[in-house]
Amino acid sequence: MISGIERILVIKLKHIGDVLLATPAIHALRKAFPMSRICALVYAGTDDMLTGNPDLEEVLAFERGSGVGRIRNEGRLVSQLRKIRPDLAVEMGNGDREAILGVLSGARIRVGYDPGRSGFLGRRLLLTHIVRQDWEKHVVESNLDLVQALGVEPDARDLRLFVDPQAEAAVNTLLRDMGMEGDDGVVTIHPTAKWMFKCWTDEGFAQVADYLSEQGMTVCITSGPAEREVQKAQRIIGRARRPVIDLSGRLTLKQAAALIARSRLFIGVDSAPMHMAAAVKTPVVALFGPSREQNWRPWGEGHLILKRDPFCSQLQAKRCEVTKRCECLETLKIEEVITAVDDQLAKSRGHRRPGSRSMTADLSSRGPKS
Repeated sequence: MISGIERILVIKLKHIGDVLLATPAIHALRKAFPMSRICALVYAGTDDMLTGNPDLEEVLAFERGSGVGRIRNEGRLVSQLRKIRPDLAVEMGNGDREAILGVLSGARIRVGYDPGRSGFLGRRLLLTHIVRQDWEKHVVESNLDLVQALGVEPDARDLRLFVDPQAEAAVNTLLRDMGMEGDDGVVTIHPTAKWMFKCWTDEGFAQVADYLSEQGMTVCITSGPAEREVQKAQRIIGRARRPVIDLSGRLTLKQAAALIARSRLFIGVDSAPMHMAAAVKTPVVALFGPSREQNWRPWGEGHLILKRDPFCSQLQAKRCEVTKRCECLETLKIEEVITAVDDQLAKSRGHRRPGSRSMTADLSSRGPKS
C-alpha cells in the first residue's frame, strides 16, 4: 500500500445516487489511512449524501453556475483544492473535469478510470494509476476497484448514509400534522426519477397504493422537487381511490432518508431514493426498465427487482433515451408488482429502525446479490 498519504481528495462529480454509491470506497480509504485528512468534492445538491459522514473531514459542494459565473466558480474551486494540498486524488468519474482537477489540485498520486476508446485520450497522461472500468460490475464495485489499485483492500462494503436528528424530527412532525397515528406500517412509494422514461405507469402505482392501503399500510408518496416529478406524483394521487400522504416535492434529501428509514418497505424505480433505501436497510421493490441492473441495482441483500426483457431491442439501442418512453417497463403487470410487495412485506415484519442489522433473504432465483 502507498505510504506518506496525509491528505486525500475524493472527486465524485455525478448525480445524487452516484455520490451515495461512493461511500464504501470512501470508508475503505478511511480504514486504510486512519490518520489522513479526507475531503470529498461533489456537485452542490448532492452533498447531503456525505454530510455527517465520519469518514470525511470536509465536503466541498461545487456550484457549477453558467457563463462568467461558472468560470469564476471554477477558479475559486481550484484555489480551494490548492489549499487542501492533497497527496492523493481519487477521481471516481469518467469525465475529463475530474482528471484535470486532480492535476490542478497538486496531488502527486492520481487514480482514475481509463477512458478506453471514448472520451479524452489524454486523460491517461493526467493519471498516475489507471484502472480499467468493468461495465459488468455494480458501480459500488467499480469505485472499490479504484482504491484497490492503491493496494487498499476493503473490509466492509455497506453504503453509509447518516440521517440527522433534525431531519427525523421534521418528518415525524410532518406525518403527525398530516394525520398519521402510530409508527408502524409506513410504506414509501417514490414513483419518479430525474429521467422520467425510467418510470412505471401512473395507474400501476395508484393501484399498488390502493392495495397497500387496503392492507392497513400508511402510504407516503414522494418525489423530487422538479415540476415534472411533482406532477407525476399528483397524477398518481389523483387516480388512487384511497387516501395517501402526499409528500411530493416537500422533503429534503435528509428528510427523505429519515422517512425511508422508518418505512417498512420502499417501492420505486431506479433513482437516488432507491439507493437511499438500500443504505438505511429498508427492503426495496425496484422496478427496472432502461437501467442496467448489474450496474445500478439496490446494493445489498434482501431487495427484489422487477424488470422486463433485458434483451429489449429498444433498450439495446438506447432508444428509450430518444423516445422518452420505456415500452417494455410499461408492460409490467400490476399483479407482478403486488406479488413482489406481498413477498417483501411478509419478510419485513421484523424490520427495525436505523442502526439495526440488515434484513437478509435468499433471492438467488430473482437476480444477482452483492
